[in-house]
Amino acid sequence: MLEKLLSDLKGIYNIPFHDIVLHRDMIGYVCVVSCNNDKYILKLFKNRNAKPAIQSIEIMTYLEKVYFPTAHIIATAAGEACFTLDFQGEDRIGVLYEYIQGSEPNKNTDIITIGRQTGKLHKLMEEYPLALSCHEKSFYIDRYIQCLKEMNYPKVSEFQAYGDLLWSRLEKLPRGFCHGDYHTGNMLLNERNEYAIFDFDAAARAFSMYDIAVFCDMTNYFNLSECEYAETHYMLEEFIKGYKEYNSISDQELQAIDCFIAIRHYEVQATIIENLGIACIDQEFVDDQLSWLMKWEKLHGT
Repeated sequence: MLEKLLSDLKGIYNIPFHDIVLHRDMIGYVCVVSCNNDKYILKLFKNRNAKPAIQSIEIMTYLEKVYFPTAHIIATAAGEACFTLDFQGEDRIGVLYEYIQGSEPNKNTDIITIGRQTGKLHKLMEEYPLALSCHEKSFYIDRYIQCLKEMNYPKVSEFQAYGDLLWSRLEKLPRGFCHGDYHTGNMLLNERNEYAIFDFDAAARAFSMYDIAVFCDMTNYFNLSECEYAETHYMLEEFIKGYKEYNSISDQELQAIDCFIAIRHYEVQATIIENLGIACIDQEFVDDQLSWLMKWEKLHGT
């Protein structure tokens, strides 16, 4: 399978690739491809993810034009940013990126720097010339509720009630650009000592504060301890010191960080289930998740 893919890539890019190694196969099929001493990242998007894949390419192309650090997209031999091929019996959209040999941010030492760069990103995207997908309650909350209904989870009404409560606290906040998956794994320090941001597959017009909440979140996704609540809010204070150098954010948005962290538990699980199937979770897992959310709500209320 990989040998066939490597052969196809040679023809598409007119580059004598000699090696391909699978990096991960989850939401996208990602490989490291080599040609002599040069490395590239190949990502194959499933058909159902074609729209966000194209939007991701457009965003990264725009950011490169305005000199914001991101992963450079390698054009095909025909000069296109992406290609389509049959892979594992279905059409996939493929994109080849430069390989960035760098390190991920250290939250404890780089938090202000990343805050500054995030403020710049959000500000630059105010001038983005194309329409963005919009993410509202149906994306953040309702997708997961539907998944729980499909698995006949007995406490789905509790998830729905809490999701409705969270959304009622957020729905009047301003919308702006949102990367959508803004964690340290999607940024690498490049040779210019900047953090290149990539993986814009979940980007949308939504809540910019969601990116900030995801990055500043210091909680353990599976086992919440009270000290993590204070750590998260400390990180937010440090992040905003850098962010405000480029962009403004209201007190109401900052106060909503706890709600966005809770909503992340709905959004992430829905995305995982959509790609891996409902069998990837069981009732015990969902029970534990509900307990996590109720404990988080109690901390938020104190």
